[in-house]
Amino acid sequence: MLMLTSCSVPDKASLEVRNETKNLRKSPVTLEAHNAEKKTDDHLKLRENSSFEYSSRIVGTQKSVYYAGTFTKSGDSLFLSFHKNYKDSLWTGLAVIDTAKRQITLISKNTDFNKQMTVTKLK
Repeated sequence: MLMLTSCSVPDKASLEVRNETKNLRKSPVTLEAHNAEKKTDDHLKLRENSSFEYSSRIVGTQKSVYYAGTFTKSGDSLFLSFHKNYKDSLWTGLAVIDTAKRQITLISKNTDFNKQMTVTKLK
């Protein structure tokens, strides 16, 4: 009997990033954010070791992507360094955290495509 453990199928590059960054995921999560839009279901985790992981699934399909890497923080700004530079082509690598509103925004080259997420866990 075959049992499926996930209903999403990451692309090959996402699988490589996930495998190559698995040791980073051993660190405790300090911030989690989520955003469910009409088109995507997105999750972001920041960890104590200054690593992050981001996953996005296209709603209604099995297509998903996975990005990971490290970050540096300066005030309310995060500077994301993506593993092997594998990222959405529109992303700048900058994110802004608004702790009062419990939001994080991933900044895009075109502001129409900024990704705003709700912080669900903040340590």
